[in-house]
Amino acid sequence: MRSFVALPLPVDLADQLERFAARLRLGRPQPIQNLHVTLAFLGDQPQDALQDLHEALDAACFRQVQAEFAGLEPLGGKTPTVLG
Repeated sequence: MRSFVALPLPVDLADQLERFAARLRLGRPQPIQNLHVTLAFLGDQPQDALQDLHEALDAACFRQVQAEFAGLEPLGGKTPTVLG
């Protein structure tokens, strides 16, 4: 299964990005629940490894993250499909 570790976006930021993306002529808009910040792309992983990872992350204690976004850049070569 194609997998990654990500942080969800605060609702107000996700709302703003969803409205912004709807005005773009790039790629296709994504449902608000799909908006996130990818921390690590894991590629294809077996289901049992993902279950172990999920349990480890669930048990871990993380501090709140603060981030500031300064801009967006189209990614994906000649035909961009992602904003980073």
